[in-house]
Amino acid sequence: MENLPGKAVQMAWDRRNEQQDVRSQKLQAALANLAEVERKYRPATLEEAIQLLTPCLMLCAPSGMTEDDRTAWIKAALMTIDDIPLSFLQRACEQARRVCDHPAKIVPFICKYEPDTARWAADKVRHARAVVENLNAPRLEKHDPEYVTAEEMAELSKELASKLSAQ
Repeated sequence: MENLPGKAVQMAWDRRNEQQDVRSQKLQAALANLAEVERKYRPATLEEAIQLLTPCLMLCAPSGMTEDDRTAWIKAALMTIDDIPLSFLQRACEQARRVCDHPAKIVPFICKYEPDTARWAADKVRHARAVVENLNAPRLEKHDPEYVTAEEMAELSKELASKLSAQ
């Protein structure tokens, strides 16, 4: 005779281990996705931003713009573009060097260049973080739907009719 309670416990244990394996795989995939998204859409470092902005300024700075003026402009520009992903900043600065003819036009041009794309990138990073944070959140149990057979429905109808006629 088989040990049915022991077999049921073993099956439940195996099912639990399978669920943990699936969760572990999902967590690894979510963490890998988060790392990739954060790498792809990371903001430019201070050095990278300076390297990208300086040529823009050099191409259109008026001859009367002093070194102090240039430093102040770079500082103000850095404060304004600090959240723009590096890849977008590279493209925006490349276009700004071609289009802008005055320092006052550079930062507004960069901020207006693909504004939806920068917002979309920030949303993508937030979503990837939320997936990781919510992976182990409690879930409602899934239940298989219960179906009523025609015989059961007929029996329930008779029972209901008898209760209603008794009242």
